[in-house]
Amino acid sequence: MIRHQTSDIRPQSDSRPKTQDPTGAFSAPSLESRVLSPESRVPVKVIFIIWSLGLGGAEQVVIRLAAGLDRRRFAPIICCMNEPGPFATQAISRGIEVIALHKRGAIDLGMLIRLTRVMRQRRPGIVHTHLWGASFWGRLAARLARVPVVIVHEHGMQPYRGAFHFFCDRWLARVTSRILFASQHVLQIYRAKTAVAESKCMVIPNGVAVLRLPDRIAARRARGWSPDDQVILSVGRLSPEKGYEDLLKAFALIASRAPHARLVLVGDGAQRAALQTLQAQSGLNGRVTFAGRQEDVTGWLAAADLYVQPSHREGLPLAVLEAMAAGVPVVATDVGDLRYVITEGRTGYLVPARQPDTLAARLVDVLEHPEQQPRIAEAARALVRTRFSDEQMIRAIERVYEDELSCWGKGQETGGGGGNR
Repeated sequence: MIRHQTSDIRPQSDSRPKTQDPTGAFSAPSLESRVLSPESRVPVKVIFIIWSLGLGGAEQVVIRLAAGLDRRRFAPIICCMNEPGPFATQAISRGIEVIALHKRGAIDLGMLIRLTRVMRQRRPGIVHTHLWGASFWGRLAARLARVPVVIVHEHGMQPYRGAFHFFCDRWLARVTSRILFASQHVLQIYRAKTAVAESKCMVIPNGVAVLRLPDRIAARRARGWSPDDQVILSVGRLSPEKGYEDLLKAFALIASRAPHARLVLVGDGAQRAALQTLQAQSGLNGRVTFAGRQEDVTGWLAAADLYVQPSHREGLPLAVLEAMAAGVPVVATDVGDLRYVITEGRTGYLVPARQPDTLAARLVDVLEHPEQQPRIAEAARALVRTRFSDEQMIRAIERVYEDELSCWGKGQETGGGGGNR
């Protein structure tokens, strides 16, 4: 069920013992015992704040994290600042409450009031924000609602972020318990821009499930592809920083040399029309498929021969990890933390960003040597299973939650006012 909050929130009855003072703050012994005591029966509420549950890696991290938390210790709630988004049903089907606040315009103080009231009503022990807008408004609301622990999650450096945004981050760091980063690359940029204390920062790589794929032959037949077709797949938002213009240019260069190659783009975005125009101008009609947004990409991965990530900038893209986990060979641009995941010729292939010629040469090389790919795909799959699983990501974040709640509780007991570093 999605709760739409566009006006005052009606208070709900709550049979739990009242553990707040008149201002809405938690009492330290009660909160700490709920998390740290083995006999605790009341999980701590965690409110995840994000713009919307639309297409994107951060949105999938939120859904998977909320769904994977140990429900004996944590009770997840997802709060979308705008619309719930097309993937909200994934969260709801897993028993997670989704709240939509319908933010209007760049500055919507009414939304801030509604968000603060959601926190005062739900009484979370933790607020965990994702992406810049949610982290800005979420931290303000958490401060007003006196939420004990505030976690900010940085997935990447969005192109719109400038001096004002980093100034706000630096100012709001004082009311932030911990800042998590999906990659070392994003952490380095963030600290260079904000000078936030290293002790407040921590890298927790994204994690994915090792998927159970449908039958490859059936998946290809369902999409009308023959056994001879060489299917190149890419999944993501169709926006300039993802580098799909470079990928189309590279594909145009190899089209005559690889007559059975097909390019499939799964995803949607503002650049779709421009990319379709480029496809037509390049004479690629019939060779490129724009598959649109797909809730389940397992069938596409099962049918693919090669996965390509042509991004200009990234943190640690989930789509690459998912392709590796599915046993699909990966060619990716050398951006973000991909160099720590892909070892050239062992777990995949790296090429420089913004170089269609170099990308084209690598695609041809991989397509012309299919006998080498099973070894590389299996090594990549093993790497994801051992270092980048959903389970590892979720358990690491749960440990951060417990550490920060414990730190806050000790600060309250000693009169220190909490655990913010």
